[in-house]
Amino acid sequence: MKFNEAEEVFAGQLKDAGIVFVREYQFIPGRKFRADFAFNKIIVEINGGTWMQKSGHSTAKGIQRDYEKSNAAQLAGFIYLQFIPDEVYNMIAIDTVKKLLESK
Repeated sequence: MKFNEAEEVFAGQLKDAGIVFVREYQFIPGRKFRADFAFNKIIVEINGGTWMQKSGHSTAKGIQRDYEKSNAAQLAGFIYLQFIPDEVYNMIAIDTVKKLLESK
């Protein structure tokens, strides 16, 4: 499985923070949904193609699939966070995760 650059950066940030995680986690048995990152009943998605015209995250069908995935994760008891690459690079994503973990 090939990971994008922002996912690699985020994985490094999680490791530096001492957060143990699983990548490409299949969070509902029998469904194809996979999370980019999962830990402590938290799912994190890095949506790299948000600003691209023909991305899976910018078409109506792709957005509908993202909503279905988010709703399924939340119904299964996960906290579902989504970030764009800029939020990884400027530390918003990791700071948000740290604040969430501190609040639990």
